Amino acid sequence: MFTHRFAHTYSDKIMNEDVFSIGKHHLFVIDGATGLGKNDLMGHGDDALWFAQEMKRHLEASLHLDEDLESIVLRSIKKICDEYDLNPDQINKIDMPSACIALFRERNDFLEFYGLGDTCGVIELMDHSVEMVTDSVLEALDDKVIRTMQKISKEKKIPLLQTRPDVNAMLIEHRKLRNTPNGYYALDLSETGARHAVKKCWPLSDVCRVACMSDGFSQIMDFDYCNSMSQLLDAVDQDPLKVFKDLYDLQEQDALCSKVPRLKKRDDTTLAYAKVNINIYDHHKKEKR
Repeated sequence: MFTHRFAHTYSDKIMNEDVFSIGKHHLFVIDGATGLGKNDLMGHGDDALWFAQEMKRHLEASLHLDEDLESIVLRSIKKICDEYDLNPDQINKIDMPSACIALFRERNDFLEFYGLGDTCGVIELMDHSVEMVTDSVLEALDDKVIRTMQKISKEKKIPLLQTRPDVNAMLIEHRKLRNTPNGYYALDLSETGARHAVKKCWPLSDVCRVACMSDGFSQIMDFDYCNSMSQLLDAVDQDPLKVFKDLYDLQEQDALCSKVPRLKKRDDTTLAYAKVNINIYDHHKKEKR
């Protein structure tokens, strides 16, 4: 059972494209990808936000079922497609809403993970080892854009963020690589990405604590805020809102993105965190015998 649960999200924007969910037996973060083309086909103001919220709603309704996570995600996508106003096969890929996800669930004495994109899943085991699960391909694509921005910034002698319009075409080309063999995989209205998720499993008794982070939150590690992910989890455990405030302050101090080169000063920032209470877990197992 997940205990000491905490989840929070923050955004500078009116529409936060991150969503989270946290319960006794699951937690997840979904990071909607800001549209680079037409991004309000559904008329809700932001298709990425609409997609993330609908994924959350459908997942929460099904995670209690004794089914594998991929099947639950695929069924959720099919239901969302039924709600979508257009035929997904007939729209431009950059117009289609998409998202990254990191999802943990307890089931049958195991902890399961399902992840797509650069939303990060973190697990700390009882032996104090820590594993971070994220998509290195998507991170590499973003790093390529940032390096191009740095080059333009140096050539034009302008702040890094002022070069963003110069790389928009590059961002669009990368977005077109979504759910292709030569690109990266993410959630969208097709089933392709959902079938290529990272799936992992651990004996529940081996697990100490877990966290899901949007890349807007995990960015704190780039500021050398902590020496290790384990230290970051300690800081979250002690005072999670202070960690959010500290990240905000660090981003403000580096508003020009010179210390930590990045695509924007601040992205939507979301964390879901929990401990695994083995004592409660063992007690329930004994009751069932």
